[in-house]
Amino acid sequence: MLEFAYAGNILVVTPVLYLLWFREDGPARIYGKHIEISHGMNVLIASMWSAIVLLSIAGLRWEKELVGLLIFQCIYKVIFLGVYVAPRALAGDWDKVPKRLSVLFILGLIFFLLVIWQQLVMR
Repeated sequence: MLEFAYAGNILVVTPVLYLLWFREDGPARIYGKHIEISHGMNVLIASMWSAIVLLSIAGLRWEKELVGLLIFQCIYKVIFLGVYVAPRALAGDWDKVPKRLSVLFILGLIFFLLVIWQQLVMR
């Protein structure tokens, strides 16, 4: 089951990487118009997500050994949703919420937690 999480990372994050590395409007398309990303920060984020894809490729072979990658992703998704999205949503400031990114993070978080729970805790 963990291989599905790694494959999902590869399938979802690779198009994001294309936007971040090769499209000038990539960050705006990913984060929305209200989150401005400098060029340096874009490179930092693209580098991190590139590492996630590379480790996900390795995770297809060493799925249990690289489960820490999935846990890391759960943690940063919870932090982003809790620190950035939730306060804006609670204030009714929905136009400042990157909706597509937030939905992807919520779905990824749920899926990763279920897979991790099923593979590591229930066995």
